[in-house]
Amino acid sequence: MVLVPPKQRPLLMKHPSTLPALFLSCLLATDMATAQSASVGTWSKVATPQGVKFKQLAVGSATEVWGLDTGGSPWKWTGSSWQKKAGLVSSLSAASDGTLWAADTSNPPRVLKFDVASNQWTSKLPAGMKQVAVVNATTIWGLDGSCTLNKLNGTKWEKQAKGCCVDQISVGGDGTLMSASTSRMGQLARWTGSHWENLPGRGVFVSVGDQTNAWALNSSNRVMRWDGSAWHAMGISLSNISAANDGTVWGLASDGSASKWDKSSRTLTVSPANKGYAVGGSCLPVSYSCADGNAGWLVCNAQGTWTYGGDCPPNTACVFWQPTLSPYCVPPGFQFP
Repeated sequence: MVLVPPKQRPLLMKHPSTLPALFLSCLLATDMATAQSASVGTWSKVATPQGVKFKQLAVGSATEVWGLDTGGSPWKWTGSSWQKKAGLVSSLSAASDGTLWAADTSNPPRVLKFDVASNQWTSKLPAGMKQVAVVNATTIWGLDGSCTLNKLNGTKWEKQAKGCCVDQISVGGDGTLMSASTSRMGQLARWTGSHWENLPGRGVFVSVGDQTNAWALNSSNRVMRWDGSAWHAMGISLSNISAANDGTVWGLASDGSASKWDKSSRTLTVSPANKGYAVGGSCLPVSYSCADGNAGWLVCNAQGTWTYGGDCPPNTACVFWQPTLSPYCVPPGFQFP
């Protein structure tokens, strides 16, 4: 993407009241430079337990869906309801073979494996990892406190390479391992077997289903999908996302509510260019639109209702730009690059 000359840059983005236009343009260029528009599918809300807010999802397959609440308790999705399981952990990783692993970052840090039969966590495993990412019961990756990548070899962790600035890892069912690095301006990377290879685009979190189906969140929590060669904007904001090798994808909204992605649907759930939706209408949290008349923009709240986001400045109008699935307030005659 070529940056627009200063006098032609979009004046406002989705959250324009607190950030200058130039900064927003830079965010757009770094986070979404390689993201392309794509068929986004639809997201269906799944009821969460009463009074419970999830902070993480871990999906191993369509039948292996787990949630971790803000208190550290794990929950298993049965297909119709959530069942609370034993123990308190810091993060989860679910595999397609039904095994569930966790990292407990309390002092000292532990790596745990869940025993479904006894509804208990076992801790007879090498410790020291702040996060684990699992392919199956025998292929487990770990990220230690110094951001070094490790792989479990029987009863011990073996260091693979100095992670430098790798802050989060995820592995797919086919063994594809990726990382996100918030300390390196959101650099996304893929493990080659000997080193981290940088990928295009920027993200602060990544979840891998397989080599052609990975998902990431950028610095604005906008969702992108990797098809093996490029990132595609998916038209929604989420606080957490988890993908499995069978194509199952679940996500969390900012309020901790869960949604499931319907990959068979090809209907966009956000407004096309220059067409807005009415305040009070139904929508998908958290998406954005130009308001009717293009004098301002709308924000979809956590309840799935369009709310008014604000007015465009004088002598500008709201235009919805399809490549980023976002509204902008721009002057007359403005052309996106």
